[in-house]
Amino acid sequence: MSHEHIRTREVALRAFAGQDLRVNGNDHVWRMRDVRETRAPYEGAGATKVDMLLHRRDDPSVTMFAVPTEVTVAPHAPNPTPVQSLMRSVVRFEYLNHRGVLEVRTVVVTGVDYGTQPEYGYVEPGFFLRGMCMDRKAPRSFYIANITPGTLQVVL
Repeated sequence: MSHEHIRTREVALRAFAGQDLRVNGNDHVWRMRDVRETRAPYEGAGATKVDMLLHRRDDPSVTMFAVPTEVTVAPHAPNPTPVQSLMRSVVRFEYLNHRGVLEVRTVVVTGVDYGTQPEYGYVEPGFFLRGMCMDRKAPRSFYIANITPGTLQVVL
């Protein structure tokens, strides 16, 4: 993992600060305390990883370090964040899909996830907007980095 990629991932994970999270399929709701970069000698010379220090929402004395492969904002959080404010909103945006085709999509937002979708070529973890696509009449995920900047509009 390049130094620039590690910094980008660290900044991306910090976007989850102060939010109730579900991490790597774990059933508990967690709150992020910190993000850190560490050397991972078992993965080869000079290998590094980025992980999150988390504490359990219902028992802050329980902590864990996790190298996140999947992070989802818990939907019941008491203080809405910008991400949670978009829940159930209808948004429209221009999007470059995994085949390289530029399309305009209209989506009812159901969440934002951090993870991978290797079946569509997204092997590195990143943020995905999840929702019901009104154009395809089916649930879809959209890699946020492929949304054309300045085109995301809340329609309803």
